[in-house]
Amino acid sequence: LYVDRELHCRYHNLACRELLGLTAEHIDGRPLQDIAGPAYPLLLPYAEQALGGAETSYPLAWPASTGASLQFTARHLPY
Repeated sequence: LYVDRELHCRYHNLACRELLGLTAEHIDGRPLQDIAGPAYPLLLPYAEQALGGAETSYPLAWPASTGASLQFTARHLPY
């Protein structure tokens, strides 16, 4: 998932669509807050750090459509 300086989605891939359970139309151009839903408050400080030029990473549990929790290491890279 790539977001611009205004935190709107500008690129995503199939894996992102499947993970989020959303269609491309519900991701492209949308604010990160709309895409991330309840996870947004957790993601925002890291996204802001990346916008400030810092690379960040942190563990993230994401609910899967099966009800399981998927474990990731999320990375935010400045661009």
